[in-house]
Amino acid sequence: SAGPTEITCPENSSEFQVLSSARTGGDPNRGGASWILRDACTGELIATCPDCRSSTSRTAGGSEENVRHLQADDGTMCLQDIIEYVFQVVEIERECCDFNPDSFALLYGGEVVVQRDS
Repeated sequence: SAGPTEITCPENSSEFQVLSSARTGGDPNRGGASWILRDACTGELIATCPDCRSSTSRTAGGSEENVRHLQADDGTMCLQDIIEYVFQVVEIERECCDFNPDSFALLYGGEVVVQRDS
C-alpha cells in the first residue's frame, strides 16, 4: 500500500487522509461500507468516501472559510485545525471505493490518529 501523499496545506490547517486496503472475500450478504467526516459542532458533512463509479469531488458543499478541498487523487485533503471532526463508518447500498471498514488508518498532520485492523 502506498504511503501518504505529501501536500502543502494553508496556514492553520493540516492534511487528512484515510488509508485502507480494498476488502477481499467479503460476505455477499453484507452491504457496502463507507465513511463520512462531519464537523463535530455543527454536524455539517465535510467529506465522504468516493464512489468507485464516479470521478466527482469527494467533498461536500459548505462555506469557503472551511478548508476542506481535496489536494490529491488519493483522497488527501486539508482540514482546518480549529475544527473538531467526527469520522464515522456507515453501511450503504453501494461499495465505497478502496475502503475496507475492517482495516484502515486515519492520518492527520502526517500522524496516525486511528488505526483499525480486525
